[in-house]
Amino acid sequence: VLMSALNKRKEKSKSPLIPGWLGGFLLAMVVLLAIAFFLIYEIIPGKVAEGIVQAGQNRHAPMKNPGQYGLKYENVEFKTKDGISLKGWWIPSTLKKPLGTVILTHGVFHNRDQILTRAVFLEEAGYQVLAFDLRGQGESGPSPLTGGLKESEDFGAVADFLAKKQWVRKPLIFYGFSLGAICALRAGAIHPVDAVIADSPLPNIKSYVSRRTIGAPFSQMPGFLAKCLQAYDRAANLNLEMKDLDLGPVMTRITSVPILLFSGEMDDLARSPEVQ
Repeated sequence: VLMSALNKRKEKSKSPLIPGWLGGFLLAMVVLLAIAFFLIYEIIPGKVAEGIVQAGQNRHAPMKNPGQYGLKYENVEFKTKDGISLKGWWIPSTLKKPLGTVILTHGVFHNRDQILTRAVFLEEAGYQVLAFDLRGQGESGPSPLTGGLKESEDFGAVADFLAKKQWVRKPLIFYGFSLGAICALRAGAIHPVDAVIADSPLPNIKSYVSRRTIGAPFSQMPGFLAKCLQAYDRAANLNLEMKDLDLGPVMTRITSVPILLFSGEMDDLARSPEVQ
């Protein structure tokens, strides 16, 4: 009887703690999770970065010009301090005493014809306007997209060009749409200017990745945006950090210049609560 009990105990001790089917299921789940994490944190950030780089390389010249709206204008070209050629339109006012001078630019992956109707409105309101293509966009010289960090320097180059030409009539206003709005705000924090108009600026990298790329479903996951930026840095040969693309600290540095912010309730990219 004793021997029989011992043998039964040994047989029980040999039985697996986890049934074979459950162990296989758990192993499969671990493998699937590993694959998912690899895709989310290694493959998809690279695809996001690749899409941004390719979009930046697909540049187009303006298809319209101020003359089509009955305005007098001049094609102008000048360089930034780091040697990048910028192209634009100088649209003088028909008034003997213009109400001011507006430096105007567009959104990401576009050119100055995107903001041409704004330029027409401003000229008709009595302002003189210089509308230009940001670096790396439209007809301006090549440069990797930096989310407004380097592009903002273009406003200073335009202001210097206008000053040399003695074309400036005060007040001097920086006006940008989308990426251009980010640039106008950044430039307004460091350049002498009388006012800034920011139409639909994006507050940070999350607002772009989460709404305009294949990374949207994963933008809330810890570390995903940082992985996207790392992949973009490698693809574009840059060294950007998350804090470089945060507009919040920039806004706090603009203390003595009036700012007009535009944001539409139906805008799914630059949402009103974030802009405010």
